[in-house]
Amino acid sequence: MRPKINILYADDDAVAVELLKRQVGTDDFCVRIASDGQKAWELFQSHVPDILLLDIKMPYLDGLDIIKLVRKINQKTPIVVYSSHLNTTRELEAFNLGADDCICKEIEPDLLIAKLKRIYDRVTKGETDPQIYILSDHSKFNSVAGILTINDKIVRLKPYDSRLLYLLCVKFGELADEDYLIE
Repeated sequence: MRPKINILYADDDAVAVELLKRQVGTDDFCVRIASDGQKAWELFQSHVPDILLLDIKMPYLDGLDIIKLVRKINQKTPIVVYSSHLNTTRELEAFNLGADDCICKEIEPDLLIAKLKRIYDRVTKGETDPQIYILSDHSKFNSVAGILTINDKIVRLKPYDSRLLYLLCVKFGELADEDYLIE
């Protein structure tokens, strides 16, 4: 039996919190809730979760502030921005600060669960670098180094190609619209 995935979810919107608890309220997840950014930071320091799920807009510390604080002391814990206030600029800022993914709250519950499990599986299978994306059984992409490995053959991508593949990886299972890719 697979262990429960411990999620620390920071959001000041009680309705969103209740909805997420219902969506992931399965035997696969254990969700701790922080109602503001300061509480999330305190809970993170007392018990590091398997996945840190953050809203962007919160009292005291916003999601981007928490990403900065966490990445100063912990590079391994996956951080997922989970917000209704996402746009290309905010997503890129979150990624540049160290977020591993950005997910819009309007996502279908099954897709949200699949994404969270995929992030957890990537980390627990020895791929502890959140910037490495497993594309298939035979290929992976290191977005920091811009290296694509296919059947143990290393391909160093051009910066533009690397950035495009990275943007597609973070939108796994979602529609990446033209504006997102152009920006």
